[in-house]
Amino acid sequence: MDPLQGPGHTAHESLLKASILLIGNDPKASAAIYDTLTQSGFTVRSSSTVSSIHATEGVPPNLIILDRQALDMESARILDQLRADRLIRKIPLLFV
Repeated sequence: MDPLQGPGHTAHESLLKASILLIGNDPKASAAIYDTLTQSGFTVRSSSTVSSIHATEGVPPNLIILDRQALDMESARILDQLRADRLIRKIPLLFV
């Protein structure tokens, strides 16, 4: 048994319970990523703003996916915002 998973849980089951926040301004790209992740069993919230990270009912996401191309002009500001927040800076960030 993996001690991080707890009794009766597989790594795959725990991964699927993970919450992913998808941030992007391109509706087609965001929809494609959202559909792929939800069809694979992940819980995904989609937004066009970084401020949505705090609007998660007190539960931060386990992963943040940023649409780099759509947010390219604001990437530096977004990264500064994420790094400034003590809770959020610990969340893995993936640029796509």
